[in-house]
Amino acid sequence: MNWKEYETKVLDYFTNRFPDSKIERNIKLPGRLSKTTRELDILLTDTVFGCSMELVIECKNWRSKLDVADVGAFIDKLKDIGISKGIIISRHGYSESAHNRARAEINLQLQVLDFDNMPSFYGFWGLPYRGDCGAVVSAPNGWVVNNNVPEHRRLDELCYLHPFEYQLHVAFEKKHIMSFQLYPIIDGNGLSEEFKYQDSKVKVKYPKSNIKYWEEKTQKGIITFRQIDYIELDYTEFTGGVEFFDFFAFCICVVPNDHNLNDLARLKYVLLNLHLIKFKNIDPTNSHVVWSRLFNDTSNNIT
Repeated sequence: MNWKEYETKVLDYFTNRFPDSKIERNIKLPGRLSKTTRELDILLTDTVFGCSMELVIECKNWRSKLDVADVGAFIDKLKDIGISKGIIISRHGYSESAHNRARAEINLQLQVLDFDNMPSFYGFWGLPYRGDCGAVVSAPNGWVVNNNVPEHRRLDELCYLHPFEYQLHVAFEKKHIMSFQLYPIIDGNGLSEEFKYQDSKVKVKYPKSNIKYWEEKTQKGIITFRQIDYIELDYTEFTGGVEFFDFFAFCICVVPNDHNLNDLARLKYVLLNLHLIKFKNIDPTNSHVVWSRLFNDTSNNIT
């Protein structure tokens, strides 16, 4: 397979995967920093509820593995053209240093893929919704958004976020998992009331757990953070939440007790890049069968 056939096969895959997106091949964009023209193998563009999403796909049909310098050059290109999402696909895999270089970026969403593993790409963003409220959720670098939530779990979790290289059950086992949720404000009960309700359940089940809160002011407004140290279970749970009109959103991030600042940075990335949406003229209970329980079953109401 020559380089042109290779690039065409990659293009065909993403065209089938994203049929409603605009996909351009061999496009040229100006470099903001270099002041020169930069050529892109494939540019995928989509607009989701007014939010523009751009994804650069680079195809490497080389006889050797992708190395750290190759990934570094791709990262420089993304920063130069001002696009934060990219996939670099190598026909012969990539070195560990190349993978580590890609994962080291905080403000980019970057994945390095083997050519044969393209179908394992979940996506950089997701569109969870519940009735008339929804969100555009972006995954932190090296992570993906996974919408495969069992129906019986949708009252508690609308989507998951986890490292790209893990299957969902492995992410749970390794305690590297996030879950995202949207709830309406019912009878004035919003984010703080939901957190208090969750805290009470935690204290009953795990009385040794430690809970603390703090707030941070951002361009998105005030984000309320919570940290729960589960002493009995040997892991920590960070949660960040925001209110928006008559509903609120929060993301729970489970990490091992030996977590570091990068774990909290990933949660902050999700919240700072979160776009909350309110739909008009939509039945608030139309999303999922379990959604109606919030309105019809008082045992599941937020209290």
